Amino acid sequence: MMVLSKIGTLFTMMAAFLSLAVSTSAFSGSMVPMSSSSSSLRMDSLIPKRFQRRTILQSSLLGSLFGGLGGDPAKAAASTNSPKAKGPTNEVVKTVNGMKHRRLGGSDILVSELGLGTQRWVSADYNSPNKDDCYKFMDYAILEKGVNLLDTAEQYPIPAGGDAKEGDSERLIGQWMKDRKVQRDKVVIATKITGGRNVTPKNIKADCEGSLKRLGTDYIDVYQLHWPQRYSPQSNWGQSL
Repeated sequence: MMVLSKIGTLFTMMAAFLSLAVSTSAFSGSMVPMSSSSSSLRMDSLIPKRFQRRTILQSSLLGSLFGGLGGDPAKAAASTNSPKAKGPTNEVVKTVNGMKHRRLGGSDILVSELGLGTQRWVSADYNSPNKDDCYKFMDYAILEKGVNLLDTAEQYPIPAGGDAKEGDSERLIGQWMKDRKVQRDKVVIATKITGGRNVTPKNIKADCEGSLKRLGTDYIDVYQLHWPQRYSPQSNWGQSL
């Protein structure tokens, strides 16, 4: 389990990731609002049409995330018609089974202060947790103790090899949700596209769709860029995509 004193700590650890937060209303197809420090990105050209019924609040680099996902939180609240979409970043909104849930940016996404990291789940490591172990982790943390945040990636598990294949961690989460009949809105899924030269318009569509299928869901709460080329110019990512 990954201990976070603040939601900000989570994203500090994920420095330079490209995060996509997804709301619950219909896709508007308009230009995504961003802060002045980020570049606009037309998301309707990147998301498969059958997934465009959900609005992309914002695509941004980490620096603008804490300014509020989707620009003005009041506008985001109006678009989702949800009272919980209003409020400051990192606000404690509720407590579930003793676990505090905080607001992610200016969005309506609420994440638990503790999260489950899945990098080694069902991996090729000799002592990695197997399927039964991982089910127990999720049963205890999510069903009993109020955790709702699951951090995964299309590359997980690491290391892969033999019977352990990339994408198996996402498959495991999706199968657990199906087996336990967990309502989708009871968990916040943060997954990642492999970074570097893999990040192209074509691959964003394909990789996002692959994650959705493995997870058995029609939306991803937070979509991140995994291990970008940290020492290359990144300021023009929005335009190039």
